[in-house]
Parts: sequence; C-alpha cells; structure tokens
Amino acid sequence: MITIGAVDAVIGGLGDRVSLLTFGMGMVALAIVLRWFMVQRRPAEIANEAPQIYLPPTPSQSQLPNLNMPNKKRPPR
Repeated sequence: MITIGAVDAVIGGLGDRVSLLTFGMGMVALAIVLRWFMVQRRPAEIANEAPQIYLPPTPSQSQLPNLNMPNKKRPPR
C-alpha cells in the first residue's frame, strides 16, 4: 500500500494532478497508521498464544534398521 500510494503521489505531484497527489498521500498515511496499529497490538497477542506442538515427544514407531550395502566388485574402467 505504501508503494502504491507513493507512486500515486509522485505521479500526481509531477503531473500537476492535485487529486491524485492527495489520494497518494492519503494512501501512504493510511498504510503507516495501519502498520502502527498492527505493531502496537502484536506483542499482547504473542504473549497469550500457547505454542503448538505438531509432533509427539517420542516416536510412536521403532527406528528403521540400518541399511548395509554389500561390497560389490566394481567393473574395470
């Protein structure tokens, strides 16, 4: 949103389009205010959330056996 608003403001400022300049500056201001509210609200939400555990603490099945490759003679080059 900031990029779009800044581009609109630049185009409006260079092209003598006051309405586009005003719209672009308003978009930048709105994006900054929304970002500020999100940053202010974020620490309180993170502190209340419990961590989600996706895997059990121990594996439910036994481990897979090790694979041993038999020693094969390589063909001569």
